[in-house]
Parts: sequence; structure tokens; C-alpha cells
Amino acid sequence: MEYVYENPKYPNFSWSDFVSEWHSKPCLHVKYEDLRQDCLGEMQRIMKNYIPDLDENQIALARLARAVEENEFSKVKSRVSKNRPQNGVSFVRNGKPGEWREVFSNSQLELFNQYTQDSLKKLGYV
Repeated sequence: MEYVYENPKYPNFSWSDFVSEWHSKPCLHVKYEDLRQDCLGEMQRIMKNYIPDLDENQIALARLARAVEENEFSKVKSRVSKNRPQNGVSFVRNGKPGEWREVFSNSQLELFNQYTQDSLKKLGYV
């Protein structure tokens, strides 16, 4: 982790650099946690940027609801599991927000917090 933050090669920026660059720009910010908590509501919020009268467009609302349903985490994970190589390891875990805290070791958590504290504050996580 130190390598990624101290000497990024590809991409030549860290996650914190990315947050600093984009957080203050006038763009739509979407959090994974919000998608997991209320995917349809969050997707409607996102789509209203492209279809301002989305609430009145029943066809678009129905298509969006179907897309969200067809791409629920459990369904995507099942599709990925069926299509991965027999001996391959899936890149899909369980989709639980904050799971990284359970996966990182204590020393990794300390390093992550050291390098990302300001970014996590900007994003409202701490």
C-alpha cells in the first residue's frame, strides 16, 4: 500500500489524488453504499441528470427498475461464478459495504487510514 501512495506508477495517481481532483468539480457523486442501500432510488437520482422528466416517463422508469432487478448483486455474482474459469478466483466477494475493514490486516488498516484520512473526510466517511 505504501508503494501505491508513495510512488504510483500506473495509473500515476493514487485514490486520494483522484478524490482531491474530482470532489470539488461540478459532477454527480455516487457512493457504492447508497447504491447497495437503495439501488433503484439512487439510479433514478443518477438518471434524472440525463432524463429530467424521468418521474413522468413510465417506460423509462419501468426499464430502469428492470435493469436494477436484473443486476442485483446476487444475480451478477451468480453470472460471474458460472462464467469464470474452473480454477479461477472470482473478483466478486459479497458486495458488503465496508468489507475491506474485515479483509485488511491491522497494519494495512493503519496504513490505509494514514494515506486516506483526508479523502475519507471529504467524502463523508469519517
